[in-house]
Amino acid sequence: MTIKSINLNLRHLLIIFLITFLPIVFVLLPFYLKLDQLLFLKLNNKGLINIYQNWDGPNYLIVAKTNYDLEKIRYMLITNTPEAYFTAHLPLYPFLIKIAGVVIPILPIAGLFVNFVFSFLLNLLFFEFIKSKTNHPYFAVFVFTLFPARIFVTRNIIAPEPILMFLTLLSFILSENKRLFKSAIVFSLSVLTKLQNIVLLPAFFLYYVTNDLTHRFKKQNIIKYSFLFIPSATVVLLFYFYYLKTGDFFIYFRVQRLNNLQMSLPFSQFDKTAVWVGNIWLEEIIFYYLIFFLAGIILIKQKNYLYASAILIYTTFLTTLPHNDIIRFSASIIPFVYLAFAKLFDKKEFRLAFILTLPAIYFFTVNFILNNQAGIADWSFLWFSK
Repeated sequence: MTIKSINLNLRHLLIIFLITFLPIVFVLLPFYLKLDQLLFLKLNNKGLINIYQNWDGPNYLIVAKTNYDLEKIRYMLITNTPEAYFTAHLPLYPFLIKIAGVVIPILPIAGLFVNFVFSFLLNLLFFEFIKSKTNHPYFAVFVFTLFPARIFVTRNIIAPEPILMFLTLLSFILSENKRLFKSAIVFSLSVLTKLQNIVLLPAFFLYYVTNDLTHRFKKQNIIKYSFLFIPSATVVLLFYFYYLKTGDFFIYFRVQRLNNLQMSLPFSQFDKTAVWVGNIWLEEIIFYYLIFFLAGIILIKQKNYLYASAILIYTTFLTTLPHNDIIRFSASIIPFVYLAFAKLFDKKEFRLAFILTLPAIYFFTVNFILNNQAGIADWSFLWFSK
């Protein structure tokens, strides 16, 4: 596909809009109405505060409000978290929230607005990405919006995953279309959303090498490899920015060490004693790895080496994270996994099975939002953008 091929006709936009936002409306509705009970789920009377207060939304709002100014963070700190901890939340999403806050003075709503805009843009882009691979692209977008349910949660709260997924997918599409400089710039922006995205950089290198091995190599082609330094330079600039703010060039890594979130031995999610694991009920992670590795292998068989290498490299990285929320960390590669299994959307059996699964996705999402709350007693510091 090419970026110019994106369909902007009104009917198409309306369908994608409804696919994107109707599920979100159904999730937000019980909170907006302040229901006491949703069938078997006991809700609380906090209303939409449940949405605003979900991790890591308040942390991004603090960054948007303070721009990593340690004195300001210290003044408005609403948890026991050290002020330097907020460098773990990279600047692109808070910067966009700050821009939106110029027009939308209520900061949590500005954060949601940015997320909703990128959820819509992501779905538009994903439709173009998948439409040639299935006879039911709108249904594919519907499934993509809701599944995995853990990623769907991030579409309903203040979270950077929709931005991350949009920028990552766009950068790979641009690369596939030989717009390598633009791809590098967009990929650099994705790295400024979540630093672990830099792990995907070797996928571009392997793709370029594979093309050079299968086509006659030209000296001028060497310039494309130089574009790979742009994301790396972006990381250096980010750390320099943190140095200006905190006096510590490597503060990000020190914070991650304090947060007990560092790479470990492969499959370290199955160590119950790890801080971010804490239980033995994690069999679903095995299914994630099976699906991801299978998707990578299928794409290799289809000679789709760019997306195959991205999935296999990133999944290998995921095995080294001692964390129980592996599926959220996998957000960047989810669109590529869908590419491998696109023919499923043409099967009536799959469409019926997914429809039967919708209640499970819905109740998981509401329950997760209800119980994934940051400890904030006073919103007065974060409520308004100024």
